[in-house]
Amino acid sequence: MARGRRFGVRVSAAIALLSSLASASPCLAEWRRIDSPNFVVVGDVSARELRDVAVQFETFREALGRMLTQRATTTPVPTVVLVFDNDREFTPFKPRFNGKPIEISGLFVGREDVNYIALVRRRDGGLSVLFHEYAHLIVSNVARNVPAWLNEGLAEYYSTFESVRDGREAHVGRPVQQHVFQLRSTSLLPLAELLRVDRSSPLYNEGQRRSIFYAESWALTHMLLSATPNRRPQLARFLELVGQGTPAADAWPRAFEGDDVEKALRNYIYQHAFQYSKIEFSDKIVRVEAAAVPVKQQDVQTFLADFLLRQRRTDEAAERLRAAERLDPSDARLRAVQAHLAVQQGDYDGAAAQLRDIGTPGDWLVAYYIGTALANIGERGGRADQTLAARVRAQFDVVQLQRGELAHALARMSALAMRMPEDPTAETRGWIERARSLAPGRIDYAFLHAGILARLGDFAAARSVLGPLMSPAYPPDVRDAARRNMTFVVEREERAKARGGREGGSR
Repeated sequence: MARGRRFGVRVSAAIALLSSLASASPCLAEWRRIDSPNFVVVGDVSARELRDVAVQFETFREALGRMLTQRATTTPVPTVVLVFDNDREFTPFKPRFNGKPIEISGLFVGREDVNYIALVRRRDGGLSVLFHEYAHLIVSNVARNVPAWLNEGLAEYYSTFESVRDGREAHVGRPVQQHVFQLRSTSLLPLAELLRVDRSSPLYNEGQRRSIFYAESWALTHMLLSATPNRRPQLARFLELVGQGTPAADAWPRAFEGDDVEKALRNYIYQHAFQYSKIEFSDKIVRVEAAAVPVKQQDVQTFLADFLLRQRRTDEAAERLRAAERLDPSDARLRAVQAHLAVQQGDYDGAAAQLRDIGTPGDWLVAYYIGTALANIGERGGRADQTLAARVRAQFDVVQLQRGELAHALARMSALAMRMPEDPTAETRGWIERARSLAPGRIDYAFLHAGILARLGDFAAARSVLGPLMSPAYPPDVRDAARRNMTFVVEREERAKARGGREGGSR
């Protein structure tokens, strides 16, 4: 009788588990994963379709690298692309407004240590929103301080990217008809006003994406890049001046030297001759050689939980993690994401418990998650010591061996070293300098760099890092942070002088 009851309990538990997975998972279809050179693409579509998405993004990245620089396309963190078979499966992961999912076909979620791109499999241009958002990431890599109009203009310009002829040709800069229509039926913003817009301006924060600001920013960028003759050299000079801290209003006349760009823009909008760029390659520029491999249902739940976690939807993330935990509570990927959830909730003891005695996994992405979670425990949880630093480095060694150099892994090791009672070493300085060379747009890396230089006693170098960030070209929050960091550097230098030399070791 007892045996029968135990059997009944096991059956009931199995039914409950299947029910929970059915409700927590978009579907029980087979999910697959492809690791292309620069993306991790996961989805419940066919292997061919998954590969097509990987090729589209790799081609977009490569084309931008050839048009800009390879440095522009070196992202500091992994980028995971989630491909849903249909809108119904994507809906639970859409952002919400007034409790209802926002009707979007894709979503970019960029966070400090990972990027997520989610999209629904489509054939009608559904990637344009994703290309727009991914273009923002690329722009941030190539320049430290891009004005709002140019940032949005470039993102809209590149959002029309299309790969044709089996990847042997790319089209960039096709006209956005909604923008053209609006610009021809609405008074343009004065150029001086457009140049003044920043991220706190009402024009930038309008709810309608196809606002006059976006439309005119796109048109101006399109003209500078694609008109005949184009004004790319002047635009490069403008960006150089702005990057040096020159206010945009002063940099513009210096770069364009009396060119009546405002008049040229009005003519350009009405000329009915928007040109786009065709980039031909001698061969197919992207080859995704990796095979699509099946993803366990547990790992599907963990990927989706992490995506929700990056959206700050902790309750929903926890629900999916509980479903995955019922399958294998010792799984390394699961434990890593559980640790990130605990960190986000401020439970550093819980995060440490999840990663206690964990080894180095065979999957580089899991190793990266473990390494960043351990670094969070050390930096934010106040548990930095040499033992934990060694564990972090062991995980990131797996990442470098399998995936290559990631700027953020270098920066996290540098930040962890800054939490130690000992002074950072020359190796630490090398890590952060390499991270900054790979991702010059990361302002947080600049502040970390300055702090390391100050701890090492190289105060002049620290001031040279912070000085440009205090200029009016940067947003107020960046300028304020730069001033606070500069105060720290100056005070530390004064203490060192009072002691007759370099100050070391003390916090």
